[in-house]
Amino acid sequence: MRPTTPMLTVSQHAEGGEEAEEAGDAGESDEEAATRAGGDRRGSMHGMASDCDAPDPFSPTRLGPVTLRNRFVKAATFEGMTGGNRIPEELIAFHRAVAAGGTALTTVAFTAVSRDARGAPDELVLTDDVVPQLRRLTDAVHEEGAAVGLQLGHAGPTAAATGHPGLAPSRSFSPVAMRFTRALSVDDLRRVREDFVATARRAVDAGVDVLELHLGHGYLLSSFLSPKQNTRTDAYGGSVEGRARFPREVAAAVREAVGDRVAVIAKLNMTDGVPGGLWLDDSLPTARLLQDDGALDALELTGGSTHANPMYLFRGDAPVAEMAAAMPLPGPMRIGFAGRPTVLAQLPVRRGLLPPVRGSSATSSPCR
Repeated sequence: MRPTTPMLTVSQHAEGGEEAEEAGDAGESDEEAATRAGGDRRGSMHGMASDCDAPDPFSPTRLGPVTLRNRFVKAATFEGMTGGNRIPEELIAFHRAVAAGGTALTTVAFTAVSRDARGAPDELVLTDDVVPQLRRLTDAVHEEGAAVGLQLGHAGPTAAATGHPGLAPSRSFSPVAMRFTRALSVDDLRRVREDFVATARRAVDAGVDVLELHLGHGYLLSSFLSPKQNTRTDAYGGSVEGRARFPREVAAAVREAVGDRVAVIAKLNMTDGVPGGLWLDDSLPTARLLQDDGALDALELTGGSTHANPMYLFRGDAPVAEMAAAMPLPGPMRIGFAGRPTVLAQLPVRRGLLPPVRGSSATSSPCR
Protein backbone atom coordinates (compact mmCIF):
# COMPACT_ATOMS: atom_id res chain seq x y z
CA MET A 1 0.00 0.00 0.00
CA ARG A 2 1.65 3.24 -1.14
CA PRO A 3 1.01 6.63 0.49
CA THR A 4 -0.87 8.67 -2.07
CA THR A 5 -3.42 11.42 -2.46
CA PRO A 6 -6.91 10.34 -1.31
CA MET A 7 -9.39 9.23 -3.89
CA LEU A 8 -11.64 11.79 -5.51
CA THR A 9 -15.09 11.16 -6.94
CA VAL A 10 -16.50 13.44 -9.61
CA SER A 11 -19.67 13.55 -11.67
CA GLN A 12 -20.08 13.02 -15.40
CA HIS A 13 -20.12 16.70 -16.33
CA ALA A 14 -18.57 18.23 -13.22
CA GLU A 15 -15.20 16.56 -13.48
CA GLY A 16 -12.48 18.03 -11.32
CA GLY A 17 -14.14 18.45 -7.95
CA GLU A 18 -12.25 19.18 -4.78
CA GLU A 19 -9.44 17.29 -3.16
CA ALA A 20 -10.62 14.11 -1.49
CA GLU A 21 -11.70 14.47 2.11
CA GLU A 22 -13.06 12.33 4.89
CA ALA A 23 -15.57 9.61 4.08
CA GLY A 24 -16.27 7.07 6.77
CA ASP A 25 -18.39 3.97 7.07
CA ALA A 26 -21.69 4.05 5.22
CA GLY A 27 -23.47 4.41 8.53
CA GLU A 28 -21.24 7.12 9.95
CA SER A 29 -22.30 10.72 10.32
CA ASP A 30 -20.23 13.42 8.69
CA GLU A 31 -18.94 14.51 12.10
CA GLU A 32 -17.83 10.95 12.94
CA ALA A 33 -16.22 10.56 9.55
CA ALA A 34 -14.27 13.79 10.02
CA THR A 35 -12.48 12.31 13.06
CA ARG A 36 -11.03 9.37 11.18
CA ALA A 37 -7.34 9.40 10.25
CA GLY A 38 -5.31 8.16 7.32
CA GLY A 39 -3.72 9.35 4.11
CA ASP A 40 -3.47 6.88 1.26
CA ARG A 41 -5.51 6.35 -1.88
CA ARG A 42 -7.02 3.05 -0.74
CA GLY A 43 -10.33 3.47 1.06
CA SER A 44 -10.54 7.22 0.59
CA MET A 45 -13.32 7.83 -1.89
CA HIS A 46 -14.73 11.24 -1.09
CA GLY A 47 -18.27 11.48 0.22
CA MET A 48 -19.69 14.98 0.46
CA ALA A 49 -22.55 15.01 2.94
CA SER A 50 -22.23 18.39 4.58
CA ASP A 51 -24.34 21.52 4.58
CA CYS A 52 -21.25 23.71 4.49
CA ASP A 53 -20.54 25.98 1.56
CA ALA A 54 -19.14 24.44 -1.61
CA PRO A 55 -15.44 25.07 -2.24
CA ASP A 56 -14.31 27.98 -4.34
CA PRO A 57 -14.27 26.60 -7.92
CA PHE A 58 -11.37 28.91 -8.74
CA SER A 59 -9.13 27.64 -5.94
CA PRO A 60 -6.29 25.18 -6.64
CA THR A 61 -6.66 21.50 -5.80
CA ARG A 62 -4.88 18.19 -6.27
CA LEU A 63 -5.77 15.12 -8.29
CA GLY A 64 -3.39 12.40 -7.18
CA PRO A 65 0.13 13.72 -7.87
CA VAL A 66 -1.18 16.51 -10.14
CA THR A 67 -1.81 20.05 -8.91
CA LEU A 68 -4.70 21.74 -10.72
CA ARG A 69 -4.88 25.53 -10.76
CA ASN A 70 -8.65 25.45 -10.27
CA ARG A 71 -11.55 22.98 -10.37
CA PHE A 72 -12.65 23.39 -13.99
CA VAL A 73 -12.15 20.39 -16.28
CA LYS A 74 -12.84 19.88 -19.96
CA ALA A 75 -14.30 16.37 -20.30
CA ALA A 76 -13.23 13.80 -22.89
CA THR A 77 -15.86 14.74 -25.45
CA PHE A 78 -15.08 13.60 -29.00
CA GLU A 79 -13.43 16.38 -31.02
CA GLY A 80 -13.68 14.61 -34.39
CA MET A 81 -10.24 15.79 -35.52
CA THR A 82 -8.10 12.63 -35.52
CA GLY A 83 -8.75 11.26 -39.00
CA GLY A 84 -5.87 9.29 -40.45
CA ASN A 85 -4.73 8.49 -36.90
CA ARG A 86 -2.89 11.78 -36.52
CA ILE A 87 -3.08 14.80 -34.24
CA PRO A 88 -3.46 17.86 -36.48
CA GLU A 89 -2.75 21.47 -35.69
CA GLU A 90 -6.50 22.03 -35.29
CA LEU A 91 -6.67 19.64 -32.33
CA ILE A 92 -3.61 21.20 -30.71
CA ALA A 93 -5.09 24.67 -31.15
CA PHE A 94 -8.43 23.45 -29.75
CA HIS A 95 -6.92 22.21 -26.48
CA ARG A 96 -4.55 25.17 -26.24
CA ALA A 97 -7.56 27.49 -26.46
CA VAL A 98 -9.35 25.57 -23.69
CA ALA A 99 -6.25 25.89 -21.51
CA ALA A 100 -5.75 29.56 -22.37
CA GLY A 101 -9.32 30.20 -21.26
CA GLY A 102 -8.36 29.20 -17.73
CA THR A 103 -9.43 25.54 -17.52
CA ALA A 104 -7.25 23.49 -15.18
CA LEU A 105 -7.43 20.19 -17.07
CA THR A 106 -8.34 19.55 -20.68
CA THR A 107 -8.96 15.92 -21.65
CA VAL A 108 -8.24 14.49 -25.08
CA ALA A 109 -11.14 12.31 -26.22
CA PHE A 110 -11.39 8.53 -26.36
CA THR A 111 -8.08 7.00 -27.43
CA ALA A 112 -8.20 3.34 -28.37
CA VAL A 113 -5.58 1.02 -26.92
CA SER A 114 -5.38 -0.92 -30.20
CA ARG A 115 -6.72 -0.65 -33.73
CA ASP A 116 -9.47 -3.19 -33.04
CA ALA A 117 -10.48 -1.22 -29.95
CA ARG A 118 -11.96 1.71 -31.88
CA GLY A 119 -15.65 2.44 -31.56
CA ALA A 120 -15.57 4.77 -34.57
CA PRO A 121 -13.29 4.79 -37.65
CA ASP A 122 -11.51 8.08 -36.86
CA GLU A 123 -10.80 7.54 -33.18
CA LEU A 124 -7.15 7.92 -32.23
CA VAL A 125 -4.86 4.97 -31.52
CA LEU A 126 -1.77 6.02 -29.57
CA THR A 127 0.88 4.20 -31.57
CA ASP A 128 4.59 4.99 -31.29
CA ASP A 129 4.48 7.36 -34.26
CA VAL A 130 1.68 9.39 -32.66
CA VAL A 131 3.62 10.02 -29.43
CA PRO A 132 5.62 13.00 -30.82
CA GLN A 133 2.37 14.51 -32.11
CA LEU A 134 0.74 14.15 -28.71
CA ARG A 135 3.85 15.67 -27.11
CA ARG A 136 3.31 18.81 -29.16
CA LEU A 137 -0.25 19.00 -27.82
CA THR A 138 0.78 18.51 -24.19
CA ASP A 139 3.58 21.06 -24.54
CA ALA A 140 1.13 23.61 -25.94
CA VAL A 141 -1.34 23.06 -23.08
CA HIS A 142 1.41 23.16 -20.46
CA GLU A 143 2.61 26.48 -21.86
CA GLU A 144 -0.83 27.85 -20.97
CA GLY A 145 -0.54 26.58 -17.40
CA ALA A 146 -3.01 23.69 -17.64
CA ALA A 147 -2.76 19.92 -17.33
CA VAL A 148 -3.63 17.35 -20.01
CA GLY A 149 -5.78 14.26 -19.61
CA LEU A 150 -6.18 11.36 -22.03
CA GLN A 151 -9.08 8.92 -22.03
CA LEU A 152 -7.97 5.34 -22.71
CA GLY A 153 -10.39 2.61 -23.65
CA HIS A 154 -11.41 -0.42 -25.65
CA ALA A 155 -14.78 -0.12 -27.38
CA GLY A 156 -15.43 -3.84 -26.97
CA PRO A 157 -18.88 -4.74 -28.35
CA THR A 158 -19.20 -1.30 -29.95
CA ALA A 159 -16.09 -1.97 -32.05
CA ALA A 160 -18.16 -4.46 -34.05
CA ALA A 161 -19.59 -1.46 -35.90
CA THR A 162 -16.12 -0.60 -37.26
CA GLY A 163 -15.64 -3.95 -38.99
CA HIS A 164 -13.72 -5.57 -36.12
CA PRO A 165 -14.88 -8.72 -34.31
CA GLY A 166 -16.30 -6.72 -31.42
CA LEU A 167 -14.87 -8.30 -28.30
CA ALA A 168 -17.15 -8.82 -25.32
CA PRO A 169 -17.14 -10.80 -22.07
CA SER A 170 -19.77 -13.12 -23.59
CA ARG A 171 -21.02 -13.67 -27.12
CA SER A 172 -23.94 -11.36 -27.78
CA PHE A 173 -25.74 -9.61 -30.62
CA SER A 174 -24.71 -6.04 -31.40
CA PRO A 175 -27.69 -4.04 -32.70
CA VAL A 176 -25.33 -1.31 -33.87
CA ALA A 177 -23.30 -3.64 -36.08
CA MET A 178 -26.14 -6.12 -36.75
CA ARG A 179 -23.76 -8.97 -35.95
CA PHE A 180 -22.63 -11.11 -33.04
CA THR A 181 -19.66 -10.18 -30.88
CA ARG A 182 -16.90 -12.61 -29.88
CA ALA A 183 -16.28 -13.64 -26.28
CA LEU A 184 -12.77 -12.93 -25.05
CA SER A 185 -10.48 -15.86 -24.36
CA VAL A 186 -7.92 -15.82 -21.57
CA ASP A 187 -5.28 -14.91 -24.17
CA ASP A 188 -7.47 -12.02 -25.32
CA LEU A 189 -7.72 -10.77 -21.74
CA ARG A 190 -3.94 -10.80 -21.42
CA ARG A 191 -3.46 -8.98 -24.73
CA VAL A 192 -6.01 -6.26 -23.92
CA ARG A 193 -4.49 -5.74 -20.49
CA GLU A 194 -1.05 -5.35 -22.09
CA ASP A 195 -2.50 -2.94 -24.67
CA PHE A 196 -3.78 -0.69 -21.88
CA VAL A 197 -0.38 -0.76 -20.19
CA ALA A 198 1.55 -0.04 -23.39
CA THR A 199 -0.76 2.85 -24.29
CA ALA A 200 -0.53 4.30 -20.79
CA ARG A 201 3.26 4.27 -20.97
CA ARG A 202 3.20 6.03 -24.33
CA ALA A 203 0.86 8.64 -22.92
CA VAL A 204 3.21 9.35 -20.03
CA ASP A 205 6.13 9.61 -22.47
CA ALA A 206 4.06 12.16 -24.40
CA GLY A 207 3.62 14.36 -21.33
CA VAL A 208 0.06 13.46 -20.32
CA ASP A 209 -0.77 14.31 -16.70
CA VAL A 210 -4.01 12.36 -16.12
CA LEU A 211 -5.01 8.97 -17.53
CA GLU A 212 -8.75 8.28 -17.63
CA LEU A 213 -9.71 4.61 -18.02
CA HIS A 214 -13.07 4.16 -19.75
CA LEU A 215 -15.24 1.82 -17.65
CA GLY A 216 -18.52 3.13 -19.00
CA HIS A 217 -21.07 3.16 -21.80
CA GLY A 218 -21.02 -0.55 -22.53
CA TYR A 219 -17.44 -0.47 -23.80
CA LEU A 220 -15.26 -3.47 -23.03
CA LEU A 221 -14.40 -2.88 -19.36
CA SER A 222 -17.91 -1.62 -18.70
CA SER A 223 -19.46 -4.67 -20.35
CA PHE A 224 -17.62 -6.93 -17.92
CA LEU A 225 -19.39 -5.18 -15.05
CA SER A 226 -22.84 -5.70 -16.55
CA PRO A 227 -24.82 -8.80 -15.48
CA LYS A 228 -26.69 -8.55 -18.79
CA GLN A 229 -23.57 -8.52 -20.96
CA ASN A 230 -21.33 -10.72 -18.83
CA THR A 231 -22.67 -14.25 -18.47
CA ARG A 232 -19.28 -15.92 -18.09
CA THR A 233 -18.95 -18.86 -15.74
CA ASP A 234 -15.21 -18.52 -15.11
CA ALA A 235 -13.38 -16.25 -12.66
CA TYR A 236 -14.36 -13.18 -14.72
CA GLY A 237 -18.11 -13.57 -14.38
CA GLY A 238 -20.85 -14.36 -11.90
CA SER A 239 -20.64 -12.26 -8.74
CA VAL A 240 -19.90 -8.54 -8.53
CA GLU A 241 -16.33 -9.41 -7.60
CA GLY A 242 -16.00 -11.75 -10.58
CA ARG A 243 -17.43 -9.28 -13.08
CA ALA A 244 -15.21 -6.51 -11.70
CA ARG A 245 -12.08 -8.65 -11.81
CA PHE A 246 -10.86 -7.74 -15.30
CA PRO A 247 -11.45 -3.96 -15.01
CA ARG A 248 -9.66 -4.03 -11.65
CA GLU A 249 -6.77 -5.96 -13.17
CA VAL A 250 -6.45 -3.35 -15.92
CA ALA A 251 -6.51 -0.47 -13.44
CA ALA A 252 -3.90 -2.16 -11.24
CA ALA A 253 -1.66 -2.96 -14.22
CA VAL A 254 -1.82 0.63 -15.48
CA ARG A 255 -1.04 2.03 -12.05
CA GLU A 256 1.90 -0.33 -11.65
CA ALA A 257 3.24 0.74 -15.05
CA VAL A 258 2.99 4.50 -14.51
CA GLY A 259 3.50 4.73 -10.76
CA ASP A 260 2.92 8.16 -9.27
CA ARG A 261 4.11 10.06 -12.32
CA VAL A 262 0.50 10.79 -13.35
CA ALA A 263 -3.00 10.65 -11.93
CA VAL A 264 -5.11 7.64 -12.89
CA ILE A 265 -8.90 7.95 -12.82
CA ALA A 266 -11.78 5.90 -14.24
CA LYS A 267 -15.06 6.78 -15.91
CA LEU A 268 -17.43 4.29 -14.28
CA ASN A 269 -20.91 3.26 -15.38
CA MET A 270 -23.45 3.42 -12.58
CA THR A 271 -26.20 1.95 -14.76
CA ASP A 272 -26.55 0.48 -18.25
CA GLY A 273 -29.98 2.00 -18.66
CA VAL A 274 -31.48 -1.32 -19.81
CA PRO A 275 -33.51 -4.00 -18.00
CA GLY A 276 -31.27 -6.61 -16.42
CA GLY A 277 -28.20 -4.41 -16.81
CA LEU A 278 -25.90 -2.78 -14.30
CA TRP A 279 -27.60 -0.79 -11.55
CA LEU A 280 -26.64 0.77 -8.21
CA ASP A 281 -26.82 -2.47 -6.25
CA ASP A 282 -23.84 -3.68 -8.31
CA SER A 283 -22.14 -0.44 -9.37
CA LEU A 284 -21.73 0.94 -5.85
CA PRO A 285 -20.00 -2.25 -4.58
CA THR A 286 -17.84 -2.12 -7.72
CA ALA A 287 -16.85 1.46 -6.88
CA ARG A 288 -15.88 0.32 -3.40
CA LEU A 289 -13.73 -2.49 -4.83
CA LEU A 290 -11.94 -0.04 -7.11
CA GLN A 291 -11.49 2.32 -4.20
CA ASP A 292 -10.05 -0.30 -1.90
CA ASP A 293 -7.62 -1.53 -4.58
CA GLY A 294 -5.85 1.82 -4.31
CA ALA A 295 -5.00 2.11 -8.02
CA LEU A 296 -7.24 5.09 -8.82
CA ASP A 297 -7.27 8.75 -7.82
CA ALA A 298 -10.85 9.45 -8.90
CA LEU A 299 -14.08 8.01 -10.24
CA GLU A 300 -16.13 9.87 -12.82
CA LEU A 301 -19.77 8.79 -12.74
CA THR A 302 -21.69 8.07 -15.93
CA GLY A 303 -24.40 5.80 -17.30
CA GLY A 304 -25.86 4.30 -20.45
CA SER A 305 -24.66 2.10 -23.28
CA THR A 306 -23.49 3.13 -26.73
CA HIS A 307 -25.03 0.04 -28.32
CA ALA A 308 -27.88 -0.94 -25.97
CA ASN A 309 -29.34 2.44 -24.95
CA PRO A 310 -27.34 5.38 -26.33
CA MET A 311 -30.04 7.92 -25.47
CA TYR A 312 -29.37 7.25 -21.78
CA LEU A 313 -26.09 9.12 -22.23
CA PHE A 314 -27.82 12.43 -22.89
CA ARG A 315 -28.77 15.06 -20.35
CA GLY A 316 -31.53 17.52 -21.04
CA ASP A 317 -33.45 17.48 -24.29
CA ALA A 318 -32.10 14.77 -26.59
CA PRO A 319 -32.05 15.28 -30.39
CA VAL A 320 -34.23 12.22 -30.99
CA ALA A 321 -35.65 13.18 -34.39
CA GLU A 322 -32.32 14.44 -35.67
CA MET A 323 -30.46 11.27 -34.70
CA ALA A 324 -33.11 9.02 -36.22
CA ALA A 325 -33.01 11.04 -39.46
CA ALA A 326 -29.23 10.77 -39.57
CA MET A 327 -29.31 6.96 -39.42
CA PRO A 328 -31.70 5.78 -42.15
CA LEU A 329 -31.86 2.13 -43.13
CA PRO A 330 -33.00 0.69 -46.46
CA GLY A 331 -36.40 -0.91 -46.96
CA PRO A 332 -38.93 -1.13 -44.16
CA MET A 333 -36.30 -0.99 -41.42
CA ARG A 334 -36.02 2.27 -39.52
CA ILE A 335 -34.11 3.39 -36.47
CA GLY A 336 -36.01 4.99 -33.62
CA PHE A 337 -34.80 6.44 -30.35
CA ALA A 338 -36.49 6.90 -27.03
CA GLY A 339 -34.92 9.25 -24.51
CA ARG A 340 -35.23 9.43 -20.75
CA PRO A 341 -33.42 11.25 -17.93
CA THR A 342 -29.98 9.90 -17.15
CA VAL A 343 -29.20 7.94 -14.03
CA LEU A 344 -27.24 10.84 -12.61
CA ALA A 345 -30.47 12.54 -11.59
CA GLN A 346 -31.43 9.41 -9.64
CA LEU A 347 -28.12 8.65 -7.92
CA PRO A 348 -27.64 9.42 -4.22
CA VAL A 349 -25.16 12.10 -5.21
CA ARG A 350 -24.55 15.40 -3.43
CA ARG A 351 -22.63 18.08 -5.30
CA GLY A 352 -21.56 15.44 -7.80
CA LEU A 353 -20.09 13.17 -5.12
CA LEU A 354 -21.13 9.80 -3.79
CA PRO A 355 -22.15 9.54 -0.15
CA PRO A 356 -19.66 8.12 2.38
CA VAL A 357 -18.49 4.55 1.89
CA ARG A 358 -16.90 1.99 4.13
CA GLY A 359 -13.20 1.92 4.81
CA SER A 360 -12.45 5.57 4.04
CA SER A 361 -9.58 7.42 5.59
CA ALA A 362 -8.49 11.05 5.38
CA THR A 363 -8.13 13.95 7.76
CA SER A 364 -9.47 16.95 5.86
CA SER A 365 -12.51 18.95 6.83
CA PRO A 366 -15.52 18.29 4.57
CA CYS A 367 -15.87 22.06 4.20
CA ARG A 368 -12.49 22.65 2.59
